[in-house]
Amino acid sequence: SRKAQDGIPSGMFYMFEIGSTFVLLLAVAEVQRWTLTAIGQDIQVSNLKSETSACRSLLDMVCDVCVELGPDFAFVKDARSFAGMLMRSSVKDMNFQDFISDEEERDSFKQKMLALDCSSQISVGSHCVRLAD
Repeated sequence: SRKAQDGIPSGMFYMFEIGSTFVLLLAVAEVQRWTLTAIGQDIQVSNLKSETSACRSLLDMVCDVCVELGPDFAFVKDARSFAGMLMRSSVKDMNFQDFISDEEERDSFKQKMLALDCSSQISVGSHCVRLAD
């Protein structure tokens, strides 16, 4: 059998080269898949931000006040238009339910919000309640 210059049989050398090339191709394919996934996620985030902005603009045109609530019904942002409507300086660190005047309406609101399908990226809903300032 023929031997390579460094004493390794040539068949073994070729198997090593083929194996190394295969591992390198797998690594390149994985990096490419990861890059495409990251780019796809960036595009989805960008689209979601655009859709959210468009929805917010439409709601602002037809509603006196529009607020974003977290899972505990606390204001996500300092809702200045809501605070202004109630003649308050701020509603920061407050819960929306604190402003619902009737306990029965408060429970109804909570049930309605908990029943929303949050499996989609955006959950939109409306519910009529009487507020106390």
